[in-house]
Amino acid sequence: MLKEFEWLLGELSNWPGVIRFGKPSAIIIWVLFIVTLLIIDHYRLRSLLFLGGLYAIAFITVHIPLYGEVTFVDIGQGDSVIIRYPFSNRVELIDTGGKLLFGKRPARTKRDYATKTSINYLKSCGVSKIDTIYLSHHDLDHIGYLTSVLQNFKVKQLVVPKGMEKQHSLIRLIPVNCQQIPQILPVVAGNKLSCSNLYVLHPFDKSEGKNEDSMVLAGVFGQLKFMFMGDLDRQGERNIMHRNPDLKIDVLKLGHHGSKTSSDPQFIRQLLPRIGIISAGRQNRYGHPNQETLITLSKNNVKPVSTQRYGMIRYRYYGSSYHWQTKLKGDEYGWMLPRLNNK
Repeated sequence: MLKEFEWLLGELSNWPGVIRFGKPSAIIIWVLFIVTLLIIDHYRLRSLLFLGGLYAIAFITVHIPLYGEVTFVDIGQGDSVIIRYPFSNRVELIDTGGKLLFGKRPARTKRDYATKTSINYLKSCGVSKIDTIYLSHHDLDHIGYLTSVLQNFKVKQLVVPKGMEKQHSLIRLIPVNCQQIPQILPVVAGNKLSCSNLYVLHPFDKSEGKNEDSMVLAGVFGQLKFMFMGDLDRQGERNIMHRNPDLKIDVLKLGHHGSKTSSDPQFIRQLLPRIGIISAGRQNRYGHPNQETLITLSKNNVKPVSTQRYGMIRYRYYGSSYHWQTKLKGDEYGWMLPRLNNK
């Protein structure tokens, strides 16, 4: 039986394409392992069909999860958020992360930080295609790993702020050997994306894709309303506030990695978020998050949760229930974090 199984695997490996089974939960793995051991010794057609059915159920639960999730990837000094929808194989990505070069030539390595983090995580979820990638603006720490993502997944469309769709900084990141050339869709405030929970709050008009032109997205996932700020500055935040005076948010992904150039106190007071997510790298040269921003959050009773302290931050929801998970407890890298009195 083992020889036949080995032959079958060899034949399947010669078929075109790749099937990603993904990583089932520990409970499902143990059940499959025990049942397989029991059936190998006393296998009959009915037993084999039962075992095949169990593997099929495991495959389906990985690819079409019962829960949805919003995951903030520990991508270093950059931004990357993964969104998966319950009872669906729909996957969205807000920014890809990337490494700022500061005048250096990009290193041609096969494995960048996205491959080690977001790409490996998506593959463990059995993901082979991404429906939409939202690129907030053209800075490399937000879009620099786009090439790696396109080489590993089929991507249907890229959504960018209007005016950025033809910029060289974006086009050069789309490789000729990617699995599928994505459609590029420019958007402005008020646009609602089909089949998505997200809608656009900024920019208001055609822009150049700079920090102040960042695409801002908001949407409801489970019981909580999220808002993703890109690198939008304080003036942009005030503009959103004036256009949406009744806007309230539960979870705010802070602008510009917690820099003092974002998170205007008046803006935070209006939104009244309960949680402020900060995506920043350990020992980053900018001292993000800035102490001024942390004080603003504290004064408004907003709990700051950063990727540099907690690693990957994952929100999972099912119906009216939800829970938060973090990769780290929060003190593992305390010695690496910027001092709180940074300028």
